[in-house]
Amino acid sequence: MSATLIPRRRRANSARRIAFWRFFFAAPRRALGIGALLAVLLGPLLGPLGLAPVARAQDPQWNRLPWDARLGGSWFEELAERGDAQAAYRLGQIYQQGLDRPVDLATALRWYVKAAQAGHLEAQKKAADFFHRGIAGRADLAAAARWYRAAADQADGPAAFNLALLLENGRGVTRDPRAAAHYYEVAFNNQVPQAALNRALLALQGEINLADARLWAERAAAAAVPGADQLLVQLQARPVK
Repeated sequence: MSATLIPRRRRANSARRIAFWRFFFAAPRRALGIGALLAVLLGPLLGPLGLAPVARAQDPQWNRLPWDARLGGSWFEELAERGDAQAAYRLGQIYQQGLDRPVDLATALRWYVKAAQAGHLEAQKKAADFFHRGIAGRADLAAAARWYRAAADQADGPAAFNLALLLENGRGVTRDPRAAAHYYEVAFNNQVPQAALNRALLALQGEINLADARLWAERAAAAAVPGADQLLVQLQARPVK
């Protein structure tokens, strides 16, 4: 090997190193991409040595929540205490589903009620359901009716329907057929077809109003509510006084 060949090789290697580092630092994004690639390639080698990050177990329901609900209960508690209704509702979900902490239905209900008091529609429906079915303890139909009414007054069809049932049968509230009729109508106008049939049957109680019953039976039949056609046939056979 000649004496002049070694210096040339050294100069070539030095030039390559300089070119590499210029390439590496010239674009930060390129450097980050290379770093990510190295992490992927070296991760399996570093794992057995305890140098790679360890994957944490994830709650199976975690991905079902929107991104903002993945921040944890402590973050939502801070916001909820400041009066944020959405945070209080999310906190109710966290306690109900056992995300980030153990399931605690009583605490979930407390946060749902707090959000409901601030006018949060979904929280009002949750609170009504908890009280109606006794999810966190004994059922309280009076409290259920109160929150169904709050949600119904925000034009929620299912809440209006459930409230109408309580009013028609005097469960948890004083029986009030007129108010029940009103909320059946609210429910029907907000995508609860079954409410039309209940409204027709209600018109046949007490002071019977056949014209009213026929009107609502026709609406129920048009919405394909089971049993509406049979009721309409019966009503059409009865003369209107």
